[in-house]
Amino acid sequence: MTNGAQRFGAEWSMAVRITTAVVIFATIFVVGVMLRIATGPGPTWLAPLAFVPAAVLSVTILFAPLGFTVDSVGVIIHRLGRNIYIRHDEIASVERIEASQIGLGFRVFGSGGFFGFFGRFYSRQLGRFRGYITNRKDLVLITLRDGAKLVLSPHPGDVFVECAKNARK
Repeated sequence: MTNGAQRFGAEWSMAVRITTAVVIFATIFVVGVMLRIATGPGPTWLAPLAFVPAAVLSVTILFAPLGFTVDSVGVIIHRLGRNIYIRHDEIASVERIEASQIGLGFRVFGSGGFFGFFGRFYSRQLGRFRGYITNRKDLVLITLRDGAKLVLSPHPGDVFVECAKNARK
């Protein structure tokens, strides 16, 4: 980050919290049942497969948005895995949107509530877009010069938009 950078949170909505908790508890339950079966008179090949759901959980969290930063160079989407950098000169517009402007979105590839809504999505209103969303209250649409769209949920969204517009000047 450079001087003058401003960091924004990625606050989880209640839906994301509940979905994440349910998936984690279900994963623990499934792993436990599979290990119990594998250590009993059941098939022993289940033991290594028991850890597949836990591995999926571990990989998924690498892509979840943890926060956002606006600095003099661009916008950063923070993740446990590789961060995403969007340079200001790649950005055509940054605007606040409401969840209704997305409409009914379909997940093409990504997470639909587990650690957030992130990945590739499609909606009739927006078309194809990449989402890095942890709540539907603070939505920001970034349209790139090549036409690609990103929907983020930095908190607070209004301040993020103002900060991004000022940094692009």
